[in-house]
Amino acid sequence: MTTTLQIPLTLLREEIGGHPYYYKGYGQVLSGEKQQAEIMCSSELQSYLVALILRRLFVLLPESEYLIQTGEPGLNIAPGDNLANDITIRRTKDSIVDRHATGYAKKPPVVVLEVDIKVDTANGSDFDYVLTKTEKLLAFGVEQVIWILTASRKIVVATQRNPSLSPYDWKQSVSLIDHCEMNLEEWVQQGVFPV
Repeated sequence: MTTTLQIPLTLLREEIGGHPYYYKGYGQVLSGEKQQAEIMCSSELQSYLVALILRRLFVLLPESEYLIQTGEPGLNIAPGDNLANDITIRRTKDSIVDRHATGYAKKPPVVVLEVDIKVDTANGSDFDYVLTKTEKLLAFGVEQVIWILTASRKIVVATQRNPSLSPYDWKQSVSLIDHCEMNLEEWVQQGVFPV
């Protein structure tokens, strides 16, 4: 088994409670079976869903009130807790972006959306990872965490008011902020490329 010291930092995606979480497939990179770029990119379906969700959110949430970020916006929750996200939504009034800031954000967004699990969970389980990351995000002050899981076509939601992970099918509507509803199945069917 490869020790943590032998794994390049470029394969590290997140750190939770001081525990490193490497990109899913990092072992294949270390063994030479894959190149690093092959495991760090989103799949065609993942990137399509992120783009589709972003397109809808830009229409549904006014820019004057919300800042929508993508491209793995990072959050520095505490020393040893550095998280990457697929999409974050922040209130504009709380979102002064420092032009010179090169590190992760230190203030919580309102909503975090994740499409699939992009870390290796070989030493635990996908559920444990989702639960741990969700709990960290809620404790940090994120109001809502949404996981979109492509293999099972499920959406898992946790909020400050209901921190338990609540599962939904893609065809069920999920309430976001300000009465915005996300029905992923409808959005996909109305999209240019139904999945």
